[in-house]
Amino acid sequence: DLLGHHVLYKLHQKYGRYVRIGPNDLSVVDPDSMNVVLGPNSKCTKSAWYMQDMPYISMNTTRDRAAHDRRRRILSPAFSDKALRGYAVRIQKFHDLFIKRIDESTGQPMNVTKWFGLHGFDMMGDLVFNKSFNMLESGETHWAIKLPGEGMLLQGFAFPPWLYRVFATLPGMAGYRRFVAFAAGQLDDGIKQQGKTNHPDMMQPLIEHFEQLSPDAKRAALPMLQGDSRMFIVAGSDTTSTTLIHLFYRLCSETGLIQRLRDELTPLIANVNRISYQEVRHSRLLHSRINETLRMHYPDPSSFLPKGAIGDVYVPGDTVIQLHPYVMALDETVYERCRDFVPERWYSRPEMVKHKDAFLPFLAGSESCIGKNLAYIQLAVVTSQIILQFDVAFAPGEESRKLVDGSKNLFMKHSEELNLVFTRRIKTSVGSSDPLGARPGPFTGEGLE
Repeated sequence: DLLGHHVLYKLHQKYGRYVRIGPNDLSVVDPDSMNVVLGPNSKCTKSAWYMQDMPYISMNTTRDRAAHDRRRRILSPAFSDKALRGYAVRIQKFHDLFIKRIDESTGQPMNVTKWFGLHGFDMMGDLVFNKSFNMLESGETHWAIKLPGEGMLLQGFAFPPWLYRVFATLPGMAGYRRFVAFAAGQLDDGIKQQGKTNHPDMMQPLIEHFEQLSPDAKRAALPMLQGDSRMFIVAGSDTTSTTLIHLFYRLCSETGLIQRLRDELTPLIANVNRISYQEVRHSRLLHSRINETLRMHYPDPSSFLPKGAIGDVYVPGDTVIQLHPYVMALDETVYERCRDFVPERWYSRPEMVKHKDAFLPFLAGSESCIGKNLAYIQLAVVTSQIILQFDVAFAPGEESRKLVDGSKNLFMKHSEELNLVFTRRIKTSVGSSDPLGARPGPFTGEGLE
């Protein structure tokens, strides 16, 4: 069922926190399970589902924890403070072009599901392959970016992992295979360009390590390198754009949220065209809205393979546990007023979060998202830049609930179309300050004064 997250909510409402959804599959919405399964001391490993794209296993999909940890250590320089500062400079041009496209909408309905997607893929193309897909320029989705969607549709159905391997050989999956070939070609170009550019990309540490291998070792390692490059493109763009879509849906839905956010941001920012993350990193209202969006509209499900127990509940070894943040977010024993968008729960009303371990939008421990800081930077800067320059509202006749009720679960959330109207508030000129400022740091939603 492509709306499986809604079905699971109903099942858990009827049967409780633990629901058997397959011969060896258990859906769990127990907040105690989050730290047991995802925490730094977890004994769980990833399920066989993650092997469906063999041999193109990425850092995020490998079931070998030692291999994952080695890969992460190699990759860590690509997400250092210095690297993030460089990325912020590079992606500012995409923010500028996105603002230009909003200006060109001249008060007409704009499909932000489409445009946030184009913005995200252009940015990640530049950061991963050192080249943009130029989709913000053309206004059209690049042919290669359209192709993964053909394969993602199958992810909405709970097929056995081995069956996905069969599907991959069928004629109907030719588009997905073309995307794999396209991404491999882009990676080959990136390998050839190493050392010839002043703008290192995310893949540089992995490529440098790859180039030091023997010829035989290179042949064995190439599929994982290809898997990592595709993982960055899809995960880095889709999850950020999905969060932005739902964040603006929420900002437009709740009267006064945007103005309150403007009132806090305006004194912090010197130039609305060159917003530094350092300027907004401590904005309680901004980051609490981001966190509340991640709580209510989490972009990715998770599936793991545990051995042992969750609290007082015994789980047999080799049982696949599926954790569903969407269902957890609608549990009144976890979040007070769980169905309401209440950003204050992340700073002034901490008692509204009854189980802090239940909120892990970027996972935890060794499996935590390596791009967490970059994601917060993108979300905070793009949101600030838009709302300070434009009034935002639902387009006339927009059925806003279709975004929440109709978005599909295709492993990553596939968002329905959302049309908004932007109206220019102030005219601005482009400045020339550092788009990131001093040392960036992630906002956790805790410890704010």
